[in-house]
Amino acid sequence: MFLKNNAVLVSLVSIFLIGTYGCGNDPVPQKNNTLDEKVEVNWTWKRTVNKTTNVVYGTVKNKTDQNIKQVALEFRTQNASGETVQTHIFNIDNLEPNGQKPFTQDYPAKSTQEDSGFVTVKKVIPAN
Repeated sequence: MFLKNNAVLVSLVSIFLIGTYGCGNDPVPQKNNTLDEKVEVNWTWKRTVNKTTNVVYGTVKNKTDQNIKQVALEFRTQNASGETVQTHIFNIDNLEPNGQKPFTQDYPAKSTQEDSGFVTVKKVIPAN
């Protein structure tokens, strides 16, 4: 009975560790707490069927009571080793207080070495 209980305990600890640390090369989003308090970005990206173009799309939400003149976003792709393959910066202009805007950006794909992608907020410029 003692061995059976130990096997159950070991199994539960293993499940906890796998659930806590994840499997594979799951991307870890980078956050900038000051900018993240001002805007919220929901996004995804896909590669076209012919694998020549990355399409990044989503929404940016102004979480403040102030107009925002511009939000600079960076789309970055990485290979399976975590090395940056390419980066592109694009802007979303004129966000109303507590408003939301959709975006779509297309970029050339870099062969099949792009394993994961990230969008980070680089700058938020308030309206005067």
